[in-house]
Order: sequence, then structure tokens, then C-alpha cells
Amino acid sequence: MCMFYITLFRVRPVAKNNGKNCDRKSKKSGKREGGRDNSERRYHLPAAIICYERHPTLKVLILAALKQEIKYLLKDLSARKSGKGTWMARHGKTEAAIVLTGMGVENAAVRAKSALMAHKPSLVISAGFAGALYEGAEYGELVCPAKAFLHPGAPFHSGPGGSAPAALELAGPRYEDFFGTVSKKAGARRGSIVTLSVWVEKPAVRSFLPAGLSFPLCDMETFKIAETVMKTDAEFFALRSITDKSDEEIGISPMEMAGAGGQISTSLAVWRFVSNPGLIPRALRFWRSSDKAARALSSALKGFILSL
Repeated sequence: MCMFYITLFRVRPVAKNNGKNCDRKSKKSGKREGGRDNSERRYHLPAAIICYERHPTLKVLILAALKQEIKYLLKDLSARKSGKGTWMARHGKTEAAIVLTGMGVENAAVRAKSALMAHKPSLVISAGFAGALYEGAEYGELVCPAKAFLHPGAPFHSGPGGSAPAALELAGPRYEDFFGTVSKKAGARRGSIVTLSVWVEKPAVRSFLPAGLSFPLCDMETFKIAETVMKTDAEFFALRSITDKSDEEIGISPMEMAGAGGQISTSLAVWRFVSNPGLIPRALRFWRSSDKAARALSSALKGFILSL
């Protein structure tokens, strides 16, 4: 990395004892072609090199399925576009890459893997919307899952003679730091999340849950993103914001409105709602709740990034 900066900045000779702006100095011995002695001349390395060596950049990767989930975060962090579905933001020594994965477990796993290779982060946050599976949830309420489960998308029996659901522990060594910061900045609950391989309604998801889970949610990405990140040295956190309460159903699989890459297609969405007008009130409710959820996500994530 330092060699990169050296190729961009010419090493500049300075007068002896004139080193107020830089405290790294080097001596060059020998004679120049003209025969002048340079042994008393001092050189400054670019401040960029010194800054990099003393304060290594902390690389954070934020993964979200849809732009709607991070639209306020992009604005609040003054993020700049950096390729398809990718934005970059910087605060002090923290560099954040914000990448869209698209909806669904397959899209999430593929896009997470490519983003990890491209950005090589030390910290990954899976952020986005989720449906509540617990009573009393409010729109925009934040939950930091400490455990993730994968719903197979088929009838599942976890009782006697059945098998335990696939599960991942998300509460790593720094989970409490992340949870504490997010709770302080924006308020959050400690919970759990079920990632759906295919869309199923909430009663089927509840029957799948192990007993005693606190503040359970459902989404379509977290488990596979966590599974992918845990194969690397990066730390992983998840943060979800509520868009639908435990007794509310969207009424249609989001994947039925998705185009290439798992992004919402306006034309597909319009066609679905025109062909089934009964879904329009639900869609309007979801549009309002998702805006509130996106604002809550931005507040929490911005507060966390600025605290690093």
C-alpha cells in the first residue's frame, strides 16, 4: 500500500529541522552527479503514507437486498456511486462499501461472496427489512439477531423423530459492542431471525421456530450472508427493521415482483397489483411502513459508522 503512495507522490527534499508537518525523516548519503554532498539533506515521505501506517483504514461492508432499504443511509453518509449496486462512503479512518445483494438466499450468497472478494472488509453488516414474528412489534423497530435459522421452504418437523433446524450463532466476540452502540444511538432489541428459502406465510414460519426465542423475525437473506461471511476472517453483524407486524401478511411473495438480480421490477409489481386489486391496500401500508423502517436503519447504521 505504501508503495502505491510513493508512486503517486514525489519525495520532497526539505530544509534541515523544518519538519513541523511530518515527523518521519530519512537521510540520503553519497554524492550527486555534480559532486555535491547530500548527507545533510533531509526528506519527507508523503503525509498520506504516515497516516496510513498509523491509522489503518477500517473497511466495513454493508449488505442490503434492496435500494429502498438503504436509500436514507446513502444520503446520510454522502455515499458516492461506485459501480452497479455499489456505493462508497468514508468517515475518518472508516471506509464503508454499501452493496445490494438482491432478494433471496441464492442472490444473497452469490453477491455477498463477490463483495467480500472485492472489498476485503474486516466487518460485515447485513441490514434491511424484516417481518415480525412476535407480538407488540412496531414499524421501524430495530432488532439485532443473535441467532439465525434457515427455513427449508417445505413442511418441517422438529419434534420427536424430526431434525433440528439449521442454525448459526451470530453473537460473536464483538456482538455486545455492536448491539450496545446501536441500542444507544437508535434503540434496538436483541433477537433472532429465520431466513426463508422460499416465501411462506407467518403461521408456517412460527410452527418452525424453536421454543423460547426472543423477538424472532423473518427475512430472505441473513442466514446465507452470515454463512458466507463466517468462512472468512471478517466479523459479522445483522440489523433488521420491522416493516410488517406479526399479524400482517404482504399477501404475495416479493420474488414474484423481482426482476434480474432479485431487485423489484416496477412493471412486474404494477402487473401483480392490477391483476389482484385486493393487494393494493397492503402494498400502500407496506410502502408507508418501509419508509419508516428505512429511516430507522439509516439512523442506527450512521450512528455506528460515526462511532468507529
